[in-house]
Amino acid sequence: MQNEDLQQIAKIVSDNNDVLLEKMDEKIKNNNDVLLEKMDEKIKNNNGVLLEKMDEKIEDLARMINHEFNEINKKMDKGFDSLKNRIKNIENGQENIEMKFNNVAYHFEVIELQKRVETLETKANIQFSR
Repeated sequence: MQNEDLQQIAKIVSDNNDVLLEKMDEKIKNNNDVLLEKMDEKIKNNNGVLLEKMDEKIEDLARMINHEFNEINKKMDKGFDSLKNRIKNIENGQENIEMKFNNVAYHFEVIELQKRVETLETKANIQFSR
């Protein structure tokens, strides 16, 4: 009877084995679905947090860049103001030089005038001592 009993037990286990395997497969599938849903939810939550942190970092970076551009603009404005002043001084100096040249006879004109005066003095018989 032992052999028959063992065969009956083996048959019961074999019959129930298929049912047990089906139930295990179903449980595994359900657990996988639950795990995937939880993972998706965690990923979505983490993505939201990461996006918020990235937005904060981008804003911080934008503020820093803006600050640096403002500093550069201030330095450039000072430099341009200095250049404008120097150019204005050069222009004023050039105008002064032009005025002096306009008031001074050119050398060749002076020589020509000197010759004409000497000619007139000679014709008028005027002696001019130098």
